[in-house]
Amino acid sequence: MKLIRVIYFPDLAGNQVKFDRQGDGLGRYTIYNYQRDDNSSAYHYKVVGKWFDGLHMDLNDVKWPSGKLTSSICSEPCGIGEVKITQSGDVCCWICHKCHPWEYVVDEFTCIDCGHGRWPYPHKQSCYDLDQQHMRWDSLFAIVPMAIATFGILLTFWVMVVFFRNNDTPIVKAAGRELSYLLLTGITLCYIMTFVMLAKPTRIICGLQRFGIGFSFAIIYSSLLTKTNRISRIFESARRSARRPSFISPKSQLAIASVLISVQVIGTAVWFLLEPPGTRQYYPDGKRNQVILKCSIRDSSFLLSLIYNMLLITICTVYAVKTRKIPENFNESKFIGFTMYTTCIIWLAFVPIYFGTGNSFEVQITTLCVSTSLSAYVALFCLFSPKVYIIIFHPDKNVRKLTMNSATYKRAPTSSTCGTSVNQGNGKGPCPVMTCSKHHEARKGNAMDTETGLYIDQNSEFKVVSPKKAAKNLPVITKSPIKTANKLQELTDLDENILQVHAINLKMDSSYNLMLQEINRLYPETENNLIKGFISIKTNTPENREGIIDLLKKNGKEFTLSESNEDRPLKIVIKYLSIDPDKDELKNILERKGFKILRISQLKNYRLKTPCPYFLVDVIKTQNHQNIYNIKTINQSS
Repeated sequence: MKLIRVIYFPDLAGNQVKFDRQGDGLGRYTIYNYQRDDNSSAYHYKVVGKWFDGLHMDLNDVKWPSGKLTSSICSEPCGIGEVKITQSGDVCCWICHKCHPWEYVVDEFTCIDCGHGRWPYPHKQSCYDLDQQHMRWDSLFAIVPMAIATFGILLTFWVMVVFFRNNDTPIVKAAGRELSYLLLTGITLCYIMTFVMLAKPTRIICGLQRFGIGFSFAIIYSSLLTKTNRISRIFESARRSARRPSFISPKSQLAIASVLISVQVIGTAVWFLLEPPGTRQYYPDGKRNQVILKCSIRDSSFLLSLIYNMLLITICTVYAVKTRKIPENFNESKFIGFTMYTTCIIWLAFVPIYFGTGNSFEVQITTLCVSTSLSAYVALFCLFSPKVYIIIFHPDKNVRKLTMNSATYKRAPTSSTCGTSVNQGNGKGPCPVMTCSKHHEARKGNAMDTETGLYIDQNSEFKVVSPKKAAKNLPVITKSPIKTANKLQELTDLDENILQVHAINLKMDSSYNLMLQEINRLYPETENNLIKGFISIKTNTPENREGIIDLLKKNGKEFTLSESNEDRPLKIVIKYLSIDPDKDELKNILERKGFKILRISQLKNYRLKTPCPYFLVDVIKTQNHQNIYNIKTINQSS
């Protein structure tokens, strides 16, 4: 064998035969290059080298496809984040396979998942924890809803202060103080929930979100439902009978609203037991490199928790429609109805936006915050702005007379009106109470006309006509006996020595109500009456009267003083003087005649706006003031 390895000889073709170290014959190879002929467009194989015991080739004869030398290897080394895939038994050639973005390379053949919330480093050798995204306080998506909520809180507190300072005025009492304060509390909670929803999700924050949103809305809409139900029951009862409906007192209203709110509280408590609050990691669109920290509840579950509030809104809207035609001064249901209509529009627009932006948590949270604040703004402006406007800018309307009904409202006929206003035997008209046994008692041989309600006598020659053609019923007026006693007898028994304190007549202006409150606080014995545009203020002592006069002067109020008949000046009219006289000269002439003149006023034709030759003279009563009637002529220099 050793000799064979070193022996070489020519074969029959003249080629040398040699053996390698293993005793195998050496291979012979001819190397061809497929290239284009320079003289023609044809391609052919050209011998560029040989292999026999080594490579014999001139590289200049080879034409490379890319113009440069091409490497001749089986497989390139795999890059970063790639592993080798080989066939069984082949270790020289492989296919490089890229790992998933969330996997890292353990060895050259294996990729392993980093796990949820983790991501591989750029070198793909290990993993790190991803930052959990949540709403940041300095983000524009948080600043805008916080500004809206902050302004709403300040505005609500201002309304609370206005209502508290005017707590005993008619407009606040008519609005229902207890439910109004409950409404303002719910509105304030809606604004506060903006800050809770923008906070970083934790177990406590998630619990507050789930409880607070439904609870704040339940306070608002339970109060509104209680109000509309009370208005509806009052006027429905007025249609049917004169009996006062039950459960309309302030305490009853608070109790009803509390029961409605407790339904939401109980439902939320059951929800907490079935699904305790917590947090979860959310990956939008399956992106493993982005982690959003959210509360553990699903978006659909969150909206399902508001179904009870939607039911309250629906019932409030129905009641608002039912009571839309009640007298105008009681018709707060119109404002409640407008609140409900606007709230429905806001939430109908919110739902598609909320679900359509599920992958953008910032837009989703901002939309929820703004929708909650807008619902609170709608309730605040629609329900409280008319009342605050009257309290601040028109205190003259904040009186009990203007908060009462200005229109008649038809009440149902009662049994008493049935017995006194209808005489069935005389045929004056049908009984208004169809269940009245007195007038609708069945009679033998007679039939009742269904249109008029009268019983028709078959043997009578009279015909029953429709109510439109029948004569109207005249009310039966019972005249009371005339009293012969002297009603003015009490005046003759008055003691003439009793000191009479005369009234002060305050002219009404925009702030007269506040002035009356201040007078009542300082002088609680006063009595006020409205007389022809002036408020007559009566007190019990001259000292109090002087104190009120000083207070009115200090505040710059216009007023007049009522005087006794003895103290009132005598008013006379002087005719046929010149149209443009000197009133001071006229006053001096009368005073030289011994009369004390208080004032002189020239009368005018108010239709033509021209002065008349008539003068009204106020003469102070003295011993000779009656002698002024004896003057026949007055000589003036003009």
